[in-house]
Amino acid sequence: MKKLLTCCLAMLLLFTLTIDANAALKKPSVPNLKNKTVVQAMKKGNYKLNGIKIGNTYGYVKQKWVKPSFKVTSLYQRYDFEYHYMTERGDNTILYFTGKRGDKPEQYRLRSISFAGIPQYFTVSDMNKYWGEGDLYYPQAGTINYIQGNTLLSFDVNGSIAYVAQLHPEDIKEILRKFAF
Repeated sequence: MKKLLTCCLAMLLLFTLTIDANAALKKPSVPNLKNKTVVQAMKKGNYKLNGIKIGNTYGYVKQKWVKPSFKVTSLYQRYDFEYHYMTERGDNTILYFTGKRGDKPEQYRLRSISFAGIPQYFTVSDMNKYWGEGDLYYPQAGTINYIQGNTLLSFDVNGSIAYVAQLHPEDIKEILRKFAF
């Protein structure tokens, strides 16, 4: 009887320690696109999502966040991959990492953070109200895209938000170069 009680107590203690360790890891959430602080940080490119930001390494993110729902590697494995974090509501936070030849995956850097399935109602007029006039807008594949600082806001043809992405400054420069007239 003592052995059974000792075994149960040890398992309970081990289970409690596991729960505490997992509680320290975070799960991503969709930012409030109508919050002034969030808007300013995303435009400047220094928005932190649960302690991570553009430029952090995959190794750092792995320590901070829970295991993703699934991972996507490029078709030709060109030194990049995505981590997808899904919620019960269908929100999807996508972290895109890139590296160089010879880098270990833990050294890959976070290149963009994308949010799809945004639960809040957010339209083009909301963007103009809370974000102001965009740096550039361009249509592409059934969406209308707006560049706001270091952030891309993409709306469907009905004017509802489709997804939002905070991009690396180099990627923003490339988009501006390609679509500016």
